Amino acid sequence: MKILFLAPSNSIHSHKWINCFVKMKHQVAWFSMSTEGAPKSADIFFTSVAKPRYIFGWICVYLRLARLIRSFKPDVVHVHSAGSYGVLGLLAFFSPKIVTVWGSDVVINSESFLKRTLCKIILRNSNLITTDAEHMIDGIRKIGVLDVPIEVIKFGIDTELFRPLPKKIEIVKKFSLNKGPRVISMRNFDPIYDIETFVCAAKIVTGFRPDVHFYLGGSGPQKEALTAMVANLGISSNCHFIGHVDNDDLPYLLNCMDIYVSTSPTDAGIAASTAEAMACGLTCVVSDVYDNCEWIPHGENGFLFECGDADNLANIIIAIIDSPEIDLSLIKERARKKILNENNIYIEMKKMEGLAQLTIEKTRI
Repeated sequence: MKILFLAPSNSIHSHKWINCFVKMKHQVAWFSMSTEGAPKSADIFFTSVAKPRYIFGWICVYLRLARLIRSFKPDVVHVHSAGSYGVLGLLAFFSPKIVTVWGSDVVINSESFLKRTLCKIILRNSNLITTDAEHMIDGIRKIGVLDVPIEVIKFGIDTELFRPLPKKIEIVKKFSLNKGPRVISMRNFDPIYDIETFVCAAKIVTGFRPDVHFYLGGSGPQKEALTAMVANLGISSNCHFIGHVDNDDLPYLLNCMDIYVSTSPTDAGIAASTAEAMACGLTCVVSDVYDNCEWIPHGENGFLFECGDADNLANIIIAIIDSPEIDLSLIKERARKKILNENNIYIEMKKMEGLAQLTIEKTRI
């Protein structure tokens, strides 16, 4: 197949999916509205433009995209997310077209009439929709997308890359990791991930256990506000901003941690960062929203906390650290097994490959 991906190059999700299709020997072109994160593979025909802010900018982007489609001649266009890339997919005027929703693009857009209407137009103009969570199917149908087939394809992770590994002193030094229990969040600094709850929980925990250190990986528009919040709470010595983490370092960094936390209230299926932490054998604590309880039944292979409740989150973290009756080794073993069996990227991408081929065949009939 010749596949044109419309996806952000500054997202690890895009790189993982697209690299899988390259490994499966498909011809791949990639159009990104980000000037960061260009792929390393020479087998990807990559084009990037700055995300447009005005009408004239969108016209320029359309012309670049149209030129790429004429030269590459894809069999299928695969759009990642029903937000700005969904708009780009509309401008492509191409069929067949697959749209993979990322969760927040449907959940958040459904709250606004204009955004919900645009999202509906984007999805209704696709030949196939994929999502990584069963509950998202109802959400998509509720906004009026009734006739387009929807399939569940999990984002998946590389379980050979993300696995229990020995702690590397080089990683400890590179990220200036402190001694004592370590808790990490890998969600970006964006309002949809509610990092404030993570910071508030850090304040509570360190009041009882000043030896616990909290690490915030990622970036985003709330970086300055969160830094100020940490300073105002007086926990700068316990809360550390470690920035973007290269995928080569990430499995080793996770293995240097004791607890992983996700405070997001908008997850569709399991977040990739949560799955990666589970595959590495961390003790995971995630917000009790949507499908998280199916991936992490409370107390079996991880823990759930009430979304937005910093006190509840802090109490769970303290219990994990201080309660000898919790069998963490069994919890970690179960967490990895769950990901191995149900969220392996190579299995999921083979399913996606079959669906893409079937979609192409249907449009040719």
